[in-house]
Amino acid sequence: MAYILSGALLNLENLEKIFHEKPLIAFEPDFLEKTTATNSQAKPTNTAAAEAFLAAHALAFGPAVPEDVTRLALVLQLYTFLQIGNQPCRAEYLQRILAFHNREVWPIVSEQALPISQLAQLCLPLLGQGKVSFQGYELKAADVLDIFSWEPLSLSAPEVNSFIEQNSFTYAYLVYHLFQLQPLVNWLPYLMQVFDQISENPSEPQPLVWTHLTESLHLTRQQIQNNYTTPFEKQNLAQVRESVQDLLQALTKVMAGIADLTAETFENLTATSEPPVTTSFNLASELVLSLQKQLKLTLANPTDSIILNKDIRILHHEFAEVLRLMEQIIALAFWSVTQVGKVFTLTTGNLTLSTYYHSSFFVPKETVSDQLEKTIGFIRINSPAPLT
Repeated sequence: MAYILSGALLNLENLEKIFHEKPLIAFEPDFLEKTTATNSQAKPTNTAAAEAFLAAHALAFGPAVPEDVTRLALVLQLYTFLQIGNQPCRAEYLQRILAFHNREVWPIVSEQALPISQLAQLCLPLLGQGKVSFQGYELKAADVLDIFSWEPLSLSAPEVNSFIEQNSFTYAYLVYHLFQLQPLVNWLPYLMQVFDQISENPSEPQPLVWTHLTESLHLTRQQIQNNYTTPFEKQNLAQVRESVQDLLQALTKVMAGIADLTAETFENLTATSEPPVTTSFNLASELVLSLQKQLKLTLANPTDSIILNKDIRILHHEFAEVLRLMEQIIALAFWSVTQVGKVFTLTTGNLTLSTYYHSSFFVPKETVSDQLEKTIGFIRINSPAPLT
């Protein structure tokens, strides 16, 4: 079933549903007609100068943005244009962006570029310029337009300006990270409960740390939603940046605690196990220590005299780095508790842990690195079963 995009609020919950389920998107017919009525008959003027301006701003280099981020950026662009009735957007202009999304034609956009350059690269394929990814192949945009018998669009200066004067990629990156973060956060209280049940010295409750993390995550989601649903000129990126920084600091504190518990577990296992199991536990302990050092991230300082867009790009990198560290630490923590399964009563209702413990991840069938990769894949797509 297609998701209907209209003037209604596109909240983060709905955007996350679009992200995970990847439905087709459709416009509410009457709303689209009303939104573009004043511009549908107008023919673009000064298109050559406008398109040259767009091409000049599309210069960039580096690896391509993940397709999932590009997909989110297209959705956010469409939503933005539908919210602002006085935007100079013709119906065919919005329909073409929609067609790109539904046909999975993803403009190739460079990561190492300013937001305005990324949006220019997102826009050029509408004109039959630039490159796109289609069915796993990198192709010229003009060739893909020929495949679907689509005519290249001509954009006026106001249309070009309306396209590139947005923060769609900034929010696309942030929500992409948030959607990856949520499954990891779901595992944290579960692992803490498991550690408490298998440890001789249960950890002390840390209500302030957990409360701060929960509140920071909620506030960050709210700040991002409030801003991408607000007209461009009223958005407050500095506010978004500060809330994300606070969230990352809260996450590093919680992850440091998880890493400490994991390190302690591996030390106990090393002392009571025999080779080759001991070798694997030693390697795992070394990895935990390495990850603990990496948790000391250098976050962008809100008081620094750094251009805001550059600051936001640094923040994207930091967010991605925190997610990578979280995955590894949670995977190691999960793996560590499976190794003490013989002294931990696995309940019938705890299917996640019991199934995992009896799987191929148990030492010493594979190296720690192989087990870690499989564990990361497991926690990305599975939710923890409640402990009983």
